[in-house]
Amino acid sequence: MILLKSDGYSSREIGKILGCCELSVHTWVTRYVQFGIEGLETKAGQGRKAKLISADLAIIKESVQEERQRLSQAKLLIETALGKQFSHRTLTRFLKVMTAVTSV
Repeated sequence: MILLKSDGYSSREIGKILGCCELSVHTWVTRYVQFGIEGLETKAGQGRKAKLISADLAIIKESVQEERQRLSQAKLLIETALGKQFSHRTLTRFLKVMTAVTSV
């Protein structure tokens, strides 16, 4: 974005090239102008917060072991124990990440 902007492209043109909106281009360019290259770094705490965290691992492990053939039933047990609702895909992603972390 920054290089295209320095080449004289408008924010609208850059948005079309990169597949984003004009406002996003403007926001990133403004951050670059104000803070330099450091302004382009993603700040901590941005983005959606995780529904399942490593502190929940013991409950998740226990529920999955109890219902190892039926992940949907394990999901219900976990939701009840944690008082949180989440999708099947969220649980699958969490288990995949935790498996990768613990197998290293």
